[in-house]
Amino acid sequence: MSRFTVMTVAVASYPKNPAWTVLEATKARDKVAGLLTRHGGIVEDHSSAALSKESIHPFFNTWTHRSPWSGVLYWTGHAEYSEDDGYLLALGESTEPLVDANAVTEASLTSAVVAHRRSAKSEGTDSWLLVILDTCRSQQGAWNVWKALRERLHEPPDNIGVIGTAEGDGAHVAGRFAALLERKLAGFTGNDTEGIVIGELVRRLLEAGPDGHLQAGRQIHHAFPPTARLPLADNTPPPLKASVADGSELQRVLAKADPSVRNHFYAKAQGSEITQPAWHFTGRLPERRRLTTWLRTASSGIQVVTGVAGSGKSALLGMLLASSDSQIVGALEALNYPKIPDSARPSARTFNAVTHLSGRTILEVVTHLGTQLPSRPDRLDDIDSFVKRLAEVAADSPPYTILADALDESRDPSAIAALLRRLAGIPNVRVLVGTRQSLHETPDKPTPPDSNLLNALTTDEHQIMRLGRDEGAIYDYTLGRLTMDLPSGLPSRDDIANQLADEVSHVDQPFLFARLAVYEILANPRWQQPQADLGALLGHGHSGIFNLAVARIRAADPTAEALLHALAYARGNGFPRSDGIWAAAAEAFTDQAVTDDDVERALDLAAPYIMQDTEFGCAVYRLAHRTFTERYLVNDQAEDNEQSG
Repeated sequence: MSRFTVMTVAVASYPKNPAWTVLEATKARDKVAGLLTRHGGIVEDHSSAALSKESIHPFFNTWTHRSPWSGVLYWTGHAEYSEDDGYLLALGESTEPLVDANAVTEASLTSAVVAHRRSAKSEGTDSWLLVILDTCRSQQGAWNVWKALRERLHEPPDNIGVIGTAEGDGAHVAGRFAALLERKLAGFTGNDTEGIVIGELVRRLLEAGPDGHLQAGRQIHHAFPPTARLPLADNTPPPLKASVADGSELQRVLAKADPSVRNHFYAKAQGSEITQPAWHFTGRLPERRRLTTWLRTASSGIQVVTGVAGSGKSALLGMLLASSDSQIVGALEALNYPKIPDSARPSARTFNAVTHLSGRTILEVVTHLGTQLPSRPDRLDDIDSFVKRLAEVAADSPPYTILADALDESRDPSAIAALLRRLAGIPNVRVLVGTRQSLHETPDKPTPPDSNLLNALTTDEHQIMRLGRDEGAIYDYTLGRLTMDLPSGLPSRDDIANQLADEVSHVDQPFLFARLAVYEILANPRWQQPQADLGALLGHGHSGIFNLAVARIRAADPTAEALLHALAYARGNGFPRSDGIWAAAAEAFTDQAVTDDDVERALDLAAPYIMQDTEFGCAVYRLAHRTFTERYLVNDQAEDNEQSG
């Protein structure tokens, strides 16, 4: 994914015909240029060349021989179309009527594109080109250029795309394409680790709703292979295994931070797989001190952090990891986080290897841990080779410490538990692991019939930390979130925040419950009223909150709820948004066509209930907890039984 050129032309005023003025042209150009710069584009503005036929020809000649060959040509301003003259781009000194002699014709634009592609191919490059015509009447113009390219190159034109943004008078919709492009680019996250497939970006643009003005059939034409890609934006957070809500929160908080703070958070998250928003962490001081003491004194062995689903195991481990780095601590303090006591902070460089086990097989875990060793095993996919090399490394170093979280969410929990227990038995190796006690435990069934995962890790109670409920911390967390995010115009806002925090914290439920309750309170003004009956929200556990969330989402957008429903049937790490796969799955639960715009709304409306992850370099989505999956599966089975009966 090398850098690419962005050649822009914006013609906003026409002195000889003021009626053609396009007030938003320069703003639109700046917006598109800024967006593509963040994705690695090298921007050159050639608006000054678009004055006359005499000045535009040198520009086209220069552009057709410009390296890097991959790139975007963006033109915005006035244009016209007629059956006799075709598509004509007005130049700054053009007069009415537009004709071949005073405008850029579709034929000359096509010739420039052909010359550019032939120059690129002569250099042996596998480059791509996207032409964006953000002008009046550009829909028909884009189609005509595409047809001509097919005739002059071959069928279809390789690695080329042409977009026409307006069917009629483009002045009325000027700037809309730039806003749409920004929205669709934002839909690609750090979980799209291979970058932005341009064909997929174009597909999402093509599915834009009425506000995008790109939904008609002749406005986008392309033949991009999967290898044509844009880099992710330079400030994109790293891949996250986290709810969409947490991912959005990460972006929102760090967007306001000083660049040095933001960049360090990104780097740490990239290397350490932090998925919990540490700036909201509160409480657990005794537990943090106990684990810090173990990390400072033990030379080998295992410590297991367990507790009911949603009790904050991952948050505790993530906070320990973050606070082991003095620069992260400084970043947290810059975000107004309270000072962390030294007794609750592990020493610098305590953790040598960190792995988030969710969705991973045992061989994937071995490979991931192996790549973090200072000298790699002979075979990354071989358990014995990894154990041997780890023992060699640990023998010549301070205690080698492995942090592993979410054992219960892995694909091979029993085998991985046995591996972690084996590693903890190596001299000078320590393992800190977070897990539920059993695979049969759920948030609303916190007492399972067995402790199979704990038993696979250790039978020594001194090596197990069981997280109980921390009512004070839940109150502080809930109050902090509500104080920050309740509507500023809400009457008696502080009193309502205190009342809500008090009611949420008194419910005998863990942190996950409080987080979901806070989200629903903020999403639905019904719960923000002084006399609101919070018992309806808080009285039926996690599944009760989820049921209310499903009803809220269905009322706001039935198609978004169908997308949520479809995730109950996702396998592996989840459904990809790319190629419309998640949308296609959702069409089984609605009689409406499902588009990428619908996916956007679902990710917004149901953010805390959707987990984002990565598979094969692509962002994928699934329900954030098995409880939510089971709710849908049980209801679907009951409905099937009723219909068959």
